Amino acid sequence: MSKGIDEGLEKLKDALLAGKPGLSDEDFHAAVEQCMAENDPGFTPDRLFACVKERLGIE
Repeated sequence: MSKGIDEGLEKLKDALLAGKPGLSDEDFHAAVEQCMAENDPGFTPDRLFACVKERLGIE
C-alpha cells in the first residue's frame, strides 16, 4: 500500500478504537485484510475506509 493509505488507515484505526469500546487492533486489521481481499487493486482509499467501517459496524 502507499504511504498515504497507510497513514489514513492509522488515523482511521485511532479514531475507531477511541470511539468504539471493545474494538481491538486485531479486529481492525482483520477488517482491512478482508476489504483488501474483496476489492480490486485500483479501488480508492475512500472505498477502503468505508468498507472497513462497514465491517466493524460503524456508520
